[in-house]
Amino acid sequence: MANTKLPARLLDTSAIPALNVTGDLTVDTTTLKVDSTNNRVGIGIASPATPLDIMTTGANQLYIRNTDNSAQNNAIVSLRTGGYSNIALDGATVDLKIGGSSKLHVDASGNVGIGGSSHASGRLLVTNGGTNQVVLKGASGTTNLNMGNFVGGGYISNNYYYSSGHQADDNSKGAFEVFIGDSSYDINYHSAGAMGSRRRDFHITDTGKVGMGTNGPAAKLHVYNSSGGDATNKAGMLSEAVLKLQPHATNSTNMLVAQVDGGSSMGIQVTNGPATANWDLSLSPFGGNVGIATVNPAYALEVKKSVDGDWLSRIYNTGTTAGQGLLVRSDTADSQAPVVLGVYSGGSYKMFVRGDGTVTQPHQPTAIYTHSTATEDGAYGHNYGVTSGAASVYCRPQTAIVNRGNMYTPSNGRFTAPQAGVYRYAVHGNLYTVGITSTAYWTVRVWKNTSHYVYHYEANQTRAAGSWVYANVAGTIEMAANDYLRFQLVTNAKGGQNNHFGWDLANYTHYEFQLLY
Repeated sequence: MANTKLPARLLDTSAIPALNVTGDLTVDTTTLKVDSTNNRVGIGIASPATPLDIMTTGANQLYIRNTDNSAQNNAIVSLRTGGYSNIALDGATVDLKIGGSSKLHVDASGNVGIGGSSHASGRLLVTNGGTNQVVLKGASGTTNLNMGNFVGGGYISNNYYYSSGHQADDNSKGAFEVFIGDSSYDINYHSAGAMGSRRRDFHITDTGKVGMGTNGPAAKLHVYNSSGGDATNKAGMLSEAVLKLQPHATNSTNMLVAQVDGGSSMGIQVTNGPATANWDLSLSPFGGNVGIATVNPAYALEVKKSVDGDWLSRIYNTGTTAGQGLLVRSDTADSQAPVVLGVYSGGSYKMFVRGDGTVTQPHQPTAIYTHSTATEDGAYGHNYGVTSGAASVYCRPQTAIVNRGNMYTPSNGRFTAPQAGVYRYAVHGNLYTVGITSTAYWTVRVWKNTSHYVYHYEANQTRAAGSWVYANVAGTIEMAANDYLRFQLVTNAKGGQNNHFGWDLANYTHYEFQLLY
């Protein structure tokens, strides 16, 4: 039959063993339509648009149910077994149930719930009674990525999981763990077999404190190296560092912070990547002051601390206090003349500046000499070899009273400058003038190298001296290193004796030569 229309109840199909239809088949107008041209079947529609096109104005379009005939309302598609709807689709949701409870739920907004209803706060809501909520397993089955929750937070781990209220993991391999809790955030790692001794790699508290290597940060950033040792060189600063800063990817400059001095001190070292170079550390390189023991430095470098009986700071050039350097000290009241500055070199202190302004230089080059016997050159018993006329002698005292720096040579009477500077010179004491005439004059001449520098002149009759007069010849002189100075005693008229013209002995006369600065 081609395009055959059969009135209702026209055929008794029980009497027809088979029905073969050629062309379209229409039962009523829209109850059943077979479109032979397009190979489509329509139920409830006269012109089916798909191979199976079902249209209805009721609640269900496709209703598959068990023989219990229980109703499934509001379902566009309902598949039923055992009285429970396993798949239900309507205008608002898609719901997959097993055993009567929802396992997959999609609402009209596109939110998905697994294990329960979806939630408007997120596209995917996984509800689970206590084990892993999400497990991603590799093809080999040996590595998982587990996501789940526990009381007070959730976790992501390649190994760790939460089961029956307890933490657990596979001790045969290490675990990397991210914990997100109500009061903290952690990233941890522990090696295989170390379930009970996790290494706290990263921790953030609910108060904004960050811990690295510790789960109890005491500051905004708390870095802890539980296995850090004592650094004794630059390489150790790198291997034992608790902190390494590298400011630029293409520059190998590194600043390392590590324990030194057996844990009694913290070291900061700036070096290259392999920690082999001596590089610089700059504090406030573009301006600003640096303070030590003060919160408000007023100078480029200010050290401000109350210290009694000890040095406030030390600067020296070796690993021991025997090296050359500079020491600064603050002590007690000015009335006690505290030392505020000291210079230390060669095993002893070379200079002290005290709180009252006095300067002590216990090793400042200084030479003080005197005569020990009357016949020494320049002493009152020296034999001039003449009894009349002019006579002179370069003074050569032989006894040292002070000798710092070995500036004096007794064999030639020269005071030699060990370094360039300004020096003080002096000769003062009792001068015996009996051996020259009453009308003669005498001079004390000061020589710098081979040139006359200055002299002191006096006529013998000025003080009507018949025996001893007190003379004081002193001044300052600038000298280069290795310049020398000598004192010469001169008269123009001996008085009939070859001696009895010269300086007294011991504490009555001093020759002095001292570096001032």
